[in-house]
Amino acid sequence: MILLPFPRGCDSFIQYLSAIQSRVAVAFSGGVDSTFLLKIAVHACRGPVVPFLMVSPFLSGAERRRAHSAAEEIGVRLYEIQWDPLSFSDIVENGILRCYYCKKHMYNILKSTASGFGLYHIMDGTQHDDLSAHRPGIQAILEHGIDMPLAHLCFTKQKIRNLSREIGLSTWNRHSQSCLATRIDVGKPVTGEQLATIQIMEDFLRGLAVKPVRFCVSTDRAVLKVSRGSLALVKRNWNRVYDFAAQNGFREIVLSDNYLVGNEEPGPSNETPGK
Repeated sequence: MILLPFPRGCDSFIQYLSAIQSRVAVAFSGGVDSTFLLKIAVHACRGPVVPFLMVSPFLSGAERRRAHSAAEEIGVRLYEIQWDPLSFSDIVENGILRCYYCKKHMYNILKSTASGFGLYHIMDGTQHDDLSAHRPGIQAILEHGIDMPLAHLCFTKQKIRNLSREIGLSTWNRHSQSCLATRIDVGKPVTGEQLATIQIMEDFLRGLAVKPVRFCVSTDRAVLKVSRGSLALVKRNWNRVYDFAAQNGFREIVLSDNYLVGNEEPGPSNETPGK
């Protein structure tokens, strides 16, 4: 086992990673979990550790920038892989297994790219809490033989946050994010136009200091999901929000404070119809 200046809570993780003999690829997003995984892996793995960011219309520009910032903080180069999920009909159809098909195709591409770097051991930041949530994509990860060490070692989101804070990672309190496709109602086909509009709306709201935020759409109706802490801010700026949404084709907006942060359970929703 490699002895490193990390909290004792990292010991089992360091021991697990230090036993890996091959070169490692990390599926990286810049979120709490994959940043913690990359930070420890870079120090504990015996061979090179290379992070890859899957860039597509499902990834917002803000998340892309955060991923590069997180990798830079750790001191490693982040490689981007461009891919187009909208070229796969089973993803575009947006059924209940969209996440499964997305992960299936995404990891096919990642494995192929990583092999060109001589990287055959691929790790993913799935953690223990994810196993009890509705995440069809985990099945695809398992089918591809991707290593999920955080889940395997029973590291929960809260434990990862606590340890990330102890080792000085700025991502320790970052809000959990999901891809832009999750903003579109299941069963409604995913289009590039919808994804672009969602990103425009969320960027506008972040410009008003509304964080975290999810702008969920269904035809010309939208549900704006924010945390309870942001509810008053949104209401103060409601006319600006509504007018900007109307300019982007939405005739009805519902404001909801039922944004989930991390693995918190939803509380009673306080929904307010728009104009």
